Amino acid sequence: MIDLAWEEIGFGLEYDGDGHRLTKGQWRDDEERRDELASRGWTLSRANGKDLHRPLRILLRLRRTMAERGLCVPDEQRIRRVVAEVAQRGLSMRIARTQR
Repeated sequence: MIDLAWEEIGFGLEYDGDGHRLTKGQWRDDEERRDELASRGWTLSRANGKDLHRPLRILLRLRRTMAERGLCVPDEQRIRRVVAEVAQRGLSMRIARTQR
């Protein structure tokens, strides 16, 4: 199971929390799944806890990959502006969406 998937472009985002590395079995299952998806033409981007504190990095990476695959995406300046506004207001992305 992919954490977030855009099936129409064969792209997924995986969040690697600490749980994926606690056991060799879990790590092996995750790697097997990633290899299987890659063999079917999928690209997986991975995020971790550090990305939650620096969301701009992952958002720009997602934007770039999605644009390369033909999806309509917001321009980079808009992403940077929204992330800066959220940081300035001290809000989570979830709260920011509801206040717009």
